[in-house]
Amino acid sequence: MESTTPEPSTAKPSGTPRPRAMVLVTGAGRSGTSSMAGTLNRLGLHVPEPVVGANKNNPRGHYEPQWVVDFHKKYLKEAGVGTMDGDPTAVALAEKVFDRADVRGQIRDWLGRLPADGADVVIKDPRTFWGAQTWTALAREAGYDVRYLTMLRHPAEVVGSRSTHYSKATTDEQHRREDVAHIAGWINANVINEATTRGAKRAFVLYEDLLADWRRTLAPVSGALGLDLDRQLVAGTHHEVDDFIEPSLRRVVATWEGSDVPENLRALADDAWTALVARAHGEIDDDELGTRLDVVRDAYAQLYDDSEIIASNRLTRQKSAARRAARRDALAEATAKAASAGATGSTGRTTSSVARQTEAIRASDLVKEVVRRGTSRVTGKRPS
Repeated sequence: MESTTPEPSTAKPSGTPRPRAMVLVTGAGRSGTSSMAGTLNRLGLHVPEPVVGANKNNPRGHYEPQWVVDFHKKYLKEAGVGTMDGDPTAVALAEKVFDRADVRGQIRDWLGRLPADGADVVIKDPRTFWGAQTWTALAREAGYDVRYLTMLRHPAEVVGSRSTHYSKATTDEQHRREDVAHIAGWINANVINEATTRGAKRAFVLYEDLLADWRRTLAPVSGALGLDLDRQLVAGTHHEVDDFIEPSLRRVVATWEGSDVPENLRALADDAWTALVARAHGEIDDDELGTRLDVVRDAYAQLYDDSEIIASNRLTRQKSAARRAARRDALAEATAKAASAGATGSTGRTTSSVARQTEAIRASDLVKEVVRRGTSRVTGKRPS
């Protein structure tokens, strides 16, 4: 895709020499990660090219290295993990894949191809937190001083933004299912992001704060992450960031009012949000944030497990129905092929032989069909 990355600022960092910084911008999707990465790029950090181009959902650009996005999509799909996956056990599935030697080797090779000019680097992809520990280890191995910058946005706004830009729901029930799933994903993404970045240099920034006053918001971030940005944050002089950041970028403003999200789920989201805001504003330290989010994480995992138990009978029926439907479809397809082949005289197989063949359908294929059809039941969408 065509790069939308502008030329970095010519401002030079001050102070004594230090290792190259690699700032990994994370956070739940639609939380302002693109705005932050674009801002850091204009402040002199390098975004590895090629980058994901702008589109109607992000007209000012994503500032995501295309390789990183493709890499995460491929291996999260292999792990069976979604970008905003609400399953508390999903992080273990993702980490198992990212810890493989072949996967680590690809990250190591890509890092080795980055320009060795001493420039600080910003890598933004909302999926990064799923493999944060792998990225941290390999970036340090490559000589980078790793820092994490997490963007925060109220969960109701994230849900509203995702619904505005990505929703395919056509009924009120489908919209409600999406909203509930997105809130669950927001909680899970934020508690996992916090847990997997502990021990690293990190900062947390509210999207609304960045848009309201980017200089004031980034001043403490520059100090916490050691980015030497102070000279560019002086008020009263025009900076190219002023032309990039403006309050109108916050196109969706939402609260819980009118929301049909279950109260217990909303309460957990509120607890996580309150703790993250307090950390972003310097009211609590990393230790207290970790303690508070561990409570949320445990409570959410328990709620998730309880919900699965409550819905177990329905899930069992869906799986059984999907297995039967998969076998019927496979038998019908094989029978049709056999009949067509028989009409041309190329085979003498009978329906019974086809039936025996379909009985040998691999269990893995049936599982995939179960998931496909089961998902359609949950989302209300027809299977593709």
